[in-house]
Amino acid sequence: MGNSVSVIEYKELLNQMLTSESGDVDRDTLTKFLSYSEDSSDQAMVFTSTSPEDIKSVKQSKPKNLSKFIIQVIDVFYKMASESAKIDDPQHISVMKGAVNVLIKFLPYIMDSKAFMDKILWDGEGVPTGVKLCQGILIMLFKPGYSVRVLSSDVVDINTKGIDQNILWKNGVSTSGEVYNHSYTNFDTNRIGLLRLLLI
Repeated sequence: MGNSVSVIEYKELLNQMLTSESGDVDRDTLTKFLSYSEDSSDQAMVFTSTSPEDIKSVKQSKPKNLSKFIIQVIDVFYKMASESAKIDDPQHISVMKGAVNVLIKFLPYIMDSKAFMDKILWDGEGVPTGVKLCQGILIMLFKPGYSVRVLSSDVVDINTKGIDQNILWKNGVSTSGEVYNHSYTNFDTNRIGLLRLLLI
């Protein structure tokens, strides 16, 4: 999507977010970083620029920074999933892909400690971050423009922020009724990323 950055610049931006004194990341910086992370290939910077040892080191030396970073990425992911009826703007798609890839990269490293994982995903006030993550994945698996094609307004409710029932099977496997949203392989990469995230 035209989001070009060198490996050195990418690593510097990530290091800046993970090691800052406050641990806070402004939304513009995070959004820019996520758009740089949209490539989901095996050789993409999001998967190769940071080693497991790097992440474990941050977890040990600055656990609050890592916690805040993951929570903020999930927050961006959830807000984009739940506040839009469709996601078809190229920049928004880029940020969403990046958020999925970053979470695929980082979440496994918080799950080797139940206390650390619970603090990030389940503790705190309001809706738990873990609930936001799960709801966001389920919504995005059926999000017009991202994982299914955008349908005309005479078929779907364009104001639906969650999952529109018109893009799902209503009557079971052996139904003879019409399913409006047939499969399109051009969304497969996005769907695969969401399923990988769901399986973590």
